[in-house]
Amino acid sequence: MLATSDGLTLYTNTVDTAENLHCIDSACTGFWPPYTVDAEPAAGVEIQGSLGTVIRPDGSKQVTFNQQPLYTFYLDKQPGDAKGNGFSDLGGTWHVVTLGSAPAGNNTETPNASGAYQY
Repeated sequence: MLATSDGLTLYTNTVDTAENLHCIDSACTGFWPPYTVDAEPAAGVEIQGSLGTVIRPDGSKQVTFNQQPLYTFYLDKQPGDAKGNGFSDLGGTWHVVTLGSAPAGNNTETPNASGAYQY
């Protein structure tokens, strides 16, 4: 799975894309903080996939993997925690990012509302 430089697990949402960010207000970002950087991201050779950035409405650069915006989860406190995996929220489902994560638009999962957070 992919993680921040501090070891926190990274997530994507099945309805969130680089062209259409759904998690933009504090009601969402309080649970799912965007993974932002000041410079272009770089990865080791073992990471097969493309890292990039998207500009958020506040002007910050959010990291993307295979064009999927990356987030952390507010309950993950230690490296290796993945407490947000599988939560349905924002009309989609949050998943831990793995090296085999499909590019945006290739996910055929149908989200359900069980376990959704209420904002």
